Amino acid sequence: MTIKHVSDRPWEMPELTGINRLPMRATLFPFKTPADALANIPQKSPWVKELNGKWKFKIYSSPEAVPAKALEPTFDDQQWDITTVPSNWTMHGYDIPRYTNIAMPFENIPPTVPDKNPTGVYRLNFRLPLTWKKRRTVIHVGGAESCYYIYLNGHLIGMSKDSRLPSEFDVTSHLCTGDNSLTIKVIRWSDGSYVEDQDHWWMAGLYRNVYLYSTDIAYIEDVNVRANLTGKFRHGKLSVKTTVNFIRDPSKTANYIIQAQLYDSQGKTLWTKPLCKTIDRRYMKQNYEVEITQTTKNILAWSPEQPNLYTLVVSLLDIKRSTLETTSTRIGFRNIEVKDRQFLLNGKPILIKGVNRHEHHPDTGKTIDSKTMLQDIFLLKQFNFNAVRTAHYPNDPLWYDLCDEYGIMVIDEANLECHANYSTFCRDGRWEKAFLERCSRMVIRDKNHPCIIGWSLGNESGYGINHDLAADWIRAYDPSRPLHYEGALKTLWNGGITEYTSGGTRANDFINPMYPEVSHLIKWATTTKENRPFIMCEYSHAMGNSNGCLKEYWDAIYKYHGLQGGFIWDWVDQGIRAKAPTSHNKDHTGKKATKPITVTPAPGSGPLKKKEFWAYGGDFGDEPNDVDFCCNGLITPDRSPHPAMYEFKKIVQPIKVKVVDVQKGEFQITNTDFFTSSNWLIGFWQLELDGKVIQNGKLPDLDINPQTSRKITIKTQMPESSIREECFLTIRFETKQSMPWCNKRHEVAWEQFAMPCQTSDKPIVRKQHRKLYMEDGKSQALITSSDLEIIIDKESGRLGNISRQGKTIITAGPVFNIWRGALDNDGIKGKSVQWKFKDELLQQWIDAGFDKLNCETHRLDIIPTTDGSITVWIDQRYNCRDTKKGFSHSHVYTIKPSGIIVVDNTFKIDEGQPEVSRLGVRMTVNGDFNNLTWLGRGPHENYADRKSGAAISKYSGIVSEQYYPYIVPQENGNKEDVRLFSLVNKTNVGLQIQAMPTFSFSAHHFTPEDLYNAYHSTELHPRKEITLLLDLVQRGLGTASCGPDTLAQYQIKPGTHRFQYAIRLSEGRRLRKRFLNYS
Repeated sequence: MTIKHVSDRPWEMPELTGINRLPMRATLFPFKTPADALANIPQKSPWVKELNGKWKFKIYSSPEAVPAKALEPTFDDQQWDITTVPSNWTMHGYDIPRYTNIAMPFENIPPTVPDKNPTGVYRLNFRLPLTWKKRRTVIHVGGAESCYYIYLNGHLIGMSKDSRLPSEFDVTSHLCTGDNSLTIKVIRWSDGSYVEDQDHWWMAGLYRNVYLYSTDIAYIEDVNVRANLTGKFRHGKLSVKTTVNFIRDPSKTANYIIQAQLYDSQGKTLWTKPLCKTIDRRYMKQNYEVEITQTTKNILAWSPEQPNLYTLVVSLLDIKRSTLETTSTRIGFRNIEVKDRQFLLNGKPILIKGVNRHEHHPDTGKTIDSKTMLQDIFLLKQFNFNAVRTAHYPNDPLWYDLCDEYGIMVIDEANLECHANYSTFCRDGRWEKAFLERCSRMVIRDKNHPCIIGWSLGNESGYGINHDLAADWIRAYDPSRPLHYEGALKTLWNGGITEYTSGGTRANDFINPMYPEVSHLIKWATTTKENRPFIMCEYSHAMGNSNGCLKEYWDAIYKYHGLQGGFIWDWVDQGIRAKAPTSHNKDHTGKKATKPITVTPAPGSGPLKKKEFWAYGGDFGDEPNDVDFCCNGLITPDRSPHPAMYEFKKIVQPIKVKVVDVQKGEFQITNTDFFTSSNWLIGFWQLELDGKVIQNGKLPDLDINPQTSRKITIKTQMPESSIREECFLTIRFETKQSMPWCNKRHEVAWEQFAMPCQTSDKPIVRKQHRKLYMEDGKSQALITSSDLEIIIDKESGRLGNISRQGKTIITAGPVFNIWRGALDNDGIKGKSVQWKFKDELLQQWIDAGFDKLNCETHRLDIIPTTDGSITVWIDQRYNCRDTKKGFSHSHVYTIKPSGIIVVDNTFKIDEGQPEVSRLGVRMTVNGDFNNLTWLGRGPHENYADRKSGAAISKYSGIVSEQYYPYIVPQENGNKEDVRLFSLVNKTNVGLQIQAMPTFSFSAHHFTPEDLYNAYHSTELHPRKEITLLLDLVQRGLGTASCGPDTLAQYQIKPGTHRFQYAIRLSEGRRLRKRFLNYS
């Protein structure tokens, strides 16, 4: 064994967090004039030089493998590769991305890291502008993963750890007047990796902006702004602390002046003249810091509803009032307070409609461009989100600028997670400095952003003295914002249960648990006297087809004082674009099925192209890994909303409508916003009879003050119908004009109400023009009429082909079905150890044999009736592996002379076996009949516990459009509360199926088994035929991949269940009216 000296490996010293690093400061750029600073375009400043672009690059196996000559300016790097900065080298074929959730990606022996430690060396030659001579020059590295050294012209400049915050170094003394040689050595693994053990991809490289900036001999070191509200939140009280510094002794010079001016959004000054204060050149007098305060009347407050911003321009002048440097920062006036179980913004208990957001791009990894950030901002606003937690690290500075501008509240989280060492680092003095600096440096950088409503001390890192010390520092430095740290609610060293009462307040101002059950919220609200507000830091885990029971969470939040929202986990699926493998390297138990198949990131952009797929843990050969647990976003990697987004949008919408008197058409509209009138919206209504619009109109002008209501009357004529039909009134609210984040007429909110309708329950009289015939054979029976043919397969005990006019429409008749393509919430395919696969529902189903039920037919009778109908009665038993347990299915088909087939199912679920995923039947339809129309909830998929965001109407599409491509294929495309639907061919011939009264259904070119057996979308191959699933009930989605299961009312219990529907083979129309009345 080779003994390593600590001094030889400083990347394994947690006490050493940096070398020669300048103090952290706010994100400020130097400009020449106040006008330039007001415009705030760094690229146009003569004192800023970007270093982004093409760099020479070479990767080595370890830091020790880097030759010393490679760091020298004279080194010949002509044979090196060229790479782009900023970027992750792991996205460009050097080394691989690695994904883990809790486990370290290497052996967990802190603070040591593997000897095989990929190290990338970046080299760039640049020339310094002539005007920078005799000035101070600083290099800014926005982010590098995870430890790096900077060399300039052969001199070591410094070192830094902390992958998610910038570091700056003074390079003045080592610059040359001509060409300069800059080298940055980035080491992938360091002691810092142990406190960056978050649930996301491990990447590497210079992934944020690199630039130089220049200052005079005297310079602005930092600007610290406090912008509060006074006078009943009408006036703005501004405090501006400016710190200056010098690169040489200023004692022989005259004093300096700090000048400040405030501008509104139109660039107009708010003060008649700039405010000025003198900085004494003697440090003992003012510590080189001055504070300028000013109260401005009738200020426009900042809130997520009205993100009013001002620009503060701060200038450093010499005694002759010549400008040495000027800079700017945008600010917003708002107050934050926590009291009486409420988080108050400007005195209002605003609800946190939030989401956790990782920085992720499927093609660039951790390098996020402005276009992608704006996509995220627009989607957040369009779907009624108002808050983000920067899980679990500080983001690129541009993100905060955009949140300031568009109105997104932010919990800013320190780059601190030691999940694999949860219980130890938080109380280990060797890591104290890392804890403190990662918190304090974040606060110093981001302090001026009005969007930031709280500071988070990190995530899933236990709770100990290191947290408290960081909390003490933040409270002293910035008492204006509350602190957030979920770990302070835990009772045990290793986490354990959440304690919902007092304790941990030194580091936490919230009750902010992860993944509580709805009942926990209600119990806390009704039984405790805890004074902190309850804001979930993570809930509704969005892995795959998920986010069940959101409505129940928000019903509780709206009802109980102290419940104030939370942050869904999480925003974007962390899939990486890759080319399709030929097979997957795991079976469903997590065992290696064949020789591992690995892929590499594929260059590309936009939606997936043919043979591309979204890769997750293990796809790159990364071991250990946590498979697709990184794919738990509300949007796809390329920023398309998942169906669950529509559920959230509806539940938290800012306009609520309730019925006052349905007979008189009276409704109450409530504006739930806290700061904004509803006059930016316009309302419309329409009345539908079984999906057909029969009346519509426009609402009166909506000028409803915040948190108030207004009654309106909608005058409709109640329709009459000779058959049983339903009438629904839908009220929609859209933007009057285009907004910064959406187009004109963007839908913001909607409500739907069942309306009274004069209909008839009398049977529909149809001509009995078809005489039915029966041929009963040994293995099959045949029922025919002039244009109908039904084959009954006696061996399988099911209806076979069902044809009309010689054209087979149903190729395999209804058969009992309880199987679905497993959700991630049912059990995560491909991992057996960490995720305890054996305890998940999916494994219980497999162990019970639900995927391979043994069918026995106990009865098959074909009985002609006196009215000319023929009844087919089939009783079957489906046995599990334990043959004493299983399911009974009695299905009775009444085939009428009119051609209508009424189906009456009775299911019996035995006690003492796992809960089933669905209860219904499946059949196969000829693939030519792929034009789908349905009357029910839509247009997107919806489920029993996630259907509030889907309105009842008539919808159309083709079968292939019903498939939703979750990263791991699984159950999808279901439609709830369906009254009837049709599948027809190009000539509108096909079948209609009517519920009695409602059912759920899905239609796909895949079977549930296809979905279950596939790990990636490219492994699915559409079948020609259509698999049609009709369900009396399908189990809710829940969030059990990491959180509570679906609620009891959405589960399927043992016992007897009855399920009725009717089939009609039709022609000439895509979807007729209901063809069968029932009581």
